[in-house]
Amino acid sequence: MSAEGFAEYSDEDLKSVFFDSADILKQIREDARMGMIAPWSLFGSVLTFAMANIPPEYQIPRIVGTTPGSLNFFAAQVGDPGGGKGLADNAGRLLLGCPMEIHPASGEGLARVFHVEEDKEPNRQAIATFPEVKSLIATATRGGSTIMSQLTKAWSGEALGQQTSDRSRTYNVPWLGYRFCMTVGVQPEAAGPIFAQEGTGLPQRFLWVHTEDEHAEIAPRADRQRYRPQRYELAGLTTGQVSYPDVAWEIAESARRARLLRETHRIDGHALMTRLKLAAGIAYLTGQTSNGLADSVDLDVTGSVWDLSGIAMEISNRTRARCRADMSRYAAVQERETGIRRGNVLAHQGESQRNTEAEILESKKDKVLSFIKDTSEKVTIRDIARKFHWTTKVSAPVCQSLLEDGLIEEQPAGRTSYLVQVQG
Repeated sequence: MSAEGFAEYSDEDLKSVFFDSADILKQIREDARMGMIAPWSLFGSVLTFAMANIPPEYQIPRIVGTTPGSLNFFAAQVGDPGGGKGLADNAGRLLLGCPMEIHPASGEGLARVFHVEEDKEPNRQAIATFPEVKSLIATATRGGSTIMSQLTKAWSGEALGQQTSDRSRTYNVPWLGYRFCMTVGVQPEAAGPIFAQEGTGLPQRFLWVHTEDEHAEIAPRADRQRYRPQRYELAGLTTGQVSYPDVAWEIAESARRARLLRETHRIDGHALMTRLKLAAGIAYLTGQTSNGLADSVDLDVTGSVWDLSGIAMEISNRTRARCRADMSRYAAVQERETGIRRGNVLAHQGESQRNTEAEILESKKDKVLSFIKDTSEKVTIRDIARKFHWTTKVSAPVCQSLLEDGLIEEQPAGRTSYLVQVQG
């Protein structure tokens, strides 16, 4: 299996390779089987709780730029209502534990957790769990709330806090001086506000895992009744470095060069940073450590660990794409139902129109697909426009939607492209 070419492999192939690769990952899969939890879902929570236990002294080295990067980490648990989003977090909490669990209700509240005061030992490690993204969004939409911007800064390990004339409300949290991790339960129909932040790269700051797995194994009831989960024993970390293989450096340098030359999308860097964090977490889980200077313990991201991070990122990308698609379908249904309730009927070309633009589009797509299927002649977008007395402004988006659905394909012929039905 190619280290970077995972797109051609099925979810099941990737899952088998990933969870067969190390004893701790096999144990996560077994604990998921016993707990009736999707393996990727449990992995996402276990990894996040493990990351919360890594001291802030562990940082991503200066692969590009002049400063190190934070290992602060976010995971999104995708599932429908009652889909088990909380089961994985409960298991992760039991199997790993965490230094402090918080529920910040504001950006100010998040900064207060890590606030450094004179003559007091600060809290330096914490994890936040939001079982429902709706609660996070509700917090974010309160008047004057800064929680989303503070979370974005926290993911990068930036300085948190605010300076006010009231000393009791002045909080100072130093850059890279804290470890903050977060899990969020995301129902697809409520995911809009997350994807609305795509311009800031927020969606790609998460590892996306699904709470459902149609191929998941479930242990017999008798085995589950006898099952007693055992806490994972991971290396004790106090201070040390994180090392990455040459391939990671090469990918990061290539990505930065492409971004510097404006050859790639601006949020690609967030996805790469997520992978760097993820790889360090997998190294910690799988015991890839070595003795460093002055009794320190270093985390070693080996080439095989880097490959595993690529598999997890491929699953994350697929899960995020499915969540977005489910969100869009839900929005279309809601729009259609809203239209039905309002009883809106539009007239167009002498016939009653559908209640929503989505239904109108589907009706036109059916007509075009039947025309392409039944005709023996080569068909262009202009031919379709003439057939149905449409303008090309109407026929072009209909054909584009059929192309995106994979129902038809283009066959270039000189300066013209013909449309044909996809067989099979």
